[in-house]
Amino acid sequence: MVESQYIRGVPLAEVKQLGGDYLVFMERIKSQEAAGAITATLRAILNLQGVTESPPPSATATLNEAQFRGAHPEFYFPALFTLYFVNKMQTLYLWRQYDEALKVAANF
Repeated sequence: MVESQYIRGVPLAEVKQLGGDYLVFMERIKSQEAAGAITATLRAILNLQGVTESPPPSATATLNEAQFRGAHPEFYFPALFTLYFVNKMQTLYLWRQYDEALKVAANF
């Protein structure tokens, strides 16, 4: 639901609010895969808002990508995991980090 709103162009503030609400619920019911998908979308939004530590998607104060990927081995449901990389490539492209976006695509 959150990713759907994001890719459909719903204003980022609305998607962020929806994502935060859904994330609380998914964590409460221990749906780690759904929580991971929502976290990935929220991460892309934070990046586009310039809240991450650097323009290309990298660690934020609350999310380290390596830890995120390593902590969610069950998150390898291909469709949801793919969304994470699509969002990452999109943010890199929008920050004009074309070579980095290409590397992400090549290593996916």
